[in-house]
Amino acid sequence: MEKAIQIQYLGLQVKETTMKIGGYDKSIANEIESELEIKTGFSEDKSDSFVIIFNLKLFNKERDFHLSIEAHNHFVLNQDVSEEFKSSTFINVSAPAIAFPYVRAYISNITLNSGYDSIILPSYNFVKLYKEKNEKTNS
Repeated sequence: MEKAIQIQYLGLQVKETTMKIGGYDKSIANEIESELEIKTGFSEDKSDSFVIIFNLKLFNKERDFHLSIEAHNHFVLNQDVSEEFKSSTFINVSAPAIAFPYVRAYISNITLNSGYDSIILPSYNFVKLYKEKNEKTNS
């Protein structure tokens, strides 16, 4: 009988943050555009772990606002990461969905603690993003 995979979220590690705001406008949170890129990384040293990397850019050209972050979200399994697991929907859909609220909270806190209205990011449809990524890869 195959052992059920157990996954544990270890936490968020922000590798880089860049924020530029031209002028004082507390309401920078209005009409923000975003670009999200999701990558997956695997450790050569730790065969039971993986990382979900979010490269997120938020901007509003009219208000001269730009915020970008590179956020690494670390996970560990109760077994080695297999090739089958690497292509599974869990690692491509569920893991990003688990990790994203931590990135959302980070963005909210950094903007609020910088003296601006808190940016509350919308939810992302990770199923849709995964399907779009597969369509681009297969075409």
